[in-house]
Amino acid sequence: MKLFRYFLKFKFFFLVIYPLLKQMRNLSRHAAAQKPPLEGVVLDHEPNQPIFKHVFGSTWEAMPPILKSRYGNRAFCDDFVKVQGLLTIVFSKYITIMSPILRLFGALVPYQGRDIPVTVEFQSKKYSNNISMNRTFDYPNKKPYHFNSTLEISKNEVIEFVRFGLGIRQQVTYENNKVILKSLGYVWRIGNMTIPLPLGLFMGDIYSEEEAVSANSFKTVLRITHPILGKIFEYQGVFQMVINNPDSVLKIK
Repeated sequence: MKLFRYFLKFKFFFLVIYPLLKQMRNLSRHAAAQKPPLEGVVLDHEPNQPIFKHVFGSTWEAMPPILKSRYGNRAFCDDFVKVQGLLTIVFSKYITIMSPILRLFGALVPYQGRDIPVTVEFQSKKYSNNISMNRTFDYPNKKPYHFNSTLEISKNEVIEFVRFGLGIRQQVTYENNKVILKSLGYVWRIGNMTIPLPLGLFMGDIYSEEEAVSANSFKTVLRITHPILGKIFEYQGVFQMVINNPDSVLKIK
């Protein structure tokens, strides 16, 4: 209801944006009901090996154990990886204004904060070679905020999907001792179709990196840069491995 009252102020939203979002929701739900039992893009990966090993290619062997474990989920397995840490989150007034729309899509977080406890769970399933990424932000004096998405991995890129089939294509590489993710554009998934969306001017470009800082921890930075407004969102912090899959190269003591 709060979102509804907020958008009552914007006639354009109800005349144009809301009908579009409603149609996207309905079409996405219909498409989800038609999904086959096995989900995701079929990869030519080695059996019982991490899905991301295929993405990183020859650089996989150079990655430190903590990052191999972070990206250690296997396809068609009940693998579970869990990390916990503290994030400092800052964003511009533009994100504050757009927050209701972002929350509608289940994207990003609506609050800023310093050293916010965050838990991230990476779950793969026996029927899929996708990875569910479930984030929980424990803001002080607020209910835990959940930000969930699904990672679909192909040969040389990852698409992260949130609600209504909205996704962002990302190039994933390992270079200069860092895992680097760069956005390649936005898409809308409806059924078996993946349709490019020209949302760069609206959403900005995402850049993220992760780097090992110890045998059991890594630091992460994520920035969103708008082509006109500059940096509009950033979080950074350090995560520790809590749970990894049984075949991980990193052994949790």
